Amino acid sequence: MVFLFIPNLIGYGRVILLFVAVYTAFTHPITTLVCYGLSQALDGIDGMAARKFNQSSDFGAVLDMVTDRISDAIILAILGALYPKLAWLFFGDIALDIGSHWYQMYSTLAGGEKHHKTAKT
Repeated sequence: MVFLFIPNLIGYGRVILLFVAVYTAFTHPITTLVCYGLSQALDGIDGMAARKFNQSSDFGAVLDMVTDRISDAIILAILGALYPKLAWLFFGDIALDIGSHWYQMYSTLAGGEKHHKTAKT
């Protein structure tokens, strides 16, 4: 079952760590930093696990990409709250990040190619 693939379990762990990072962002900055850092470290490990255990899937590719976009948005939103005069810059970066990744994925798939994160068939 694809939902229980090792790389996807790692992805779920990343999501949980991001929830903790958001929850503690303004009260426990060290906890936030540790949880966010662990989530980022696990981002490199999930891809290695997918290749090692031959567990690449379209679900896992989407989980990874969405988690990456959410983690970027979280850190930028926290920075926007901490530095309100620069919030427009951080929020603009969120829009650029999401928009550019959507465009890249859409143009790749519309051209009939497989995205680099999707399962090879």
